[in-house]
Amino acid sequence: NGSTQVGLAASEKGTAFQIHAASWNGTAASFLDLHNLLPSQFIGSGAQSRAMGIDEFGNIVGWAADLDDGGRAKAVLWRPVPEPSSVAVLAGMMPILIFSGRRRSKQVQRTVPGSTYSARTKP
Repeated sequence: NGSTQVGLAASEKGTAFQIHAASWNGTAASFLDLHNLLPSQFIGSGAQSRAMGIDEFGNIVGWAADLDDGGRAKAVLWRPVPEPSSVAVLAGMMPILIFSGRRRSKQVQRTVPGSTYSARTKP
């Protein structure tokens, strides 16, 4: 999507070698292990995942080994969760949208042969 890269991260944990889907924004501090966000059937010994691509909305596609299904690869979609500040802005705009919708609902359409007129009523 231009600023976020996705792929995989390999590491050793004890005697096990792990490959996990990851995303980052160019710095080590921005690293996110996407594998930790998966449901429990994808977590455990032998688990692995990979992120394959990201779209302009931040949705990340990839795959992960389903340990409850013999380690078969399953398609995965990681979706971004809106930040609390984004949710607050949306919640703050709801009264404006509701008020605007009510004003539009009071608009009356009248048809006269050959033309259409719109009339608004004031509350």
